[in-house]
Amino acid sequence: MLGLSRNLRVDALVETGVVIEVKLGKPHENYKRALAGYALALEANYEVPVDYGILLYVSIANGGKVGFSWEPVYISTSLRSEFIDARDEVIDMLVSGKEPPRAEVCPESCPFRGVCG
Repeated sequence: MLGLSRNLRVDALVETGVVIEVKLGKPHENYKRALAGYALALEANYEVPVDYGILLYVSIANGGKVGFSWEPVYISTSLRSEFIDARDEVIDMLVSGKEPPRAEVCPESCPFRGVCG
């Protein structure tokens, strides 16, 4: 299905077709593309339109205080195309055996941080 894992799980889906994704830390542009991917998968699987999403950000400050913020996202045709282009790029790298380029800055949350250096 769309070249994605069968083990994908959306954090929440509102009955009106709004997909919700919970993220820790700061906003990142890839999060919007991920919402588009969930929307495409849900549309393909359930045959219902999913045109809106919400990114819910959770932050934990020193002292353990929890904060929340949210960002509504319109899942446009161009955002869907961005997701498909990114997906295709990853598939091409996997098929060709080519390694992805190193990031200029690696976030502490990156699971490959110790490998890349």
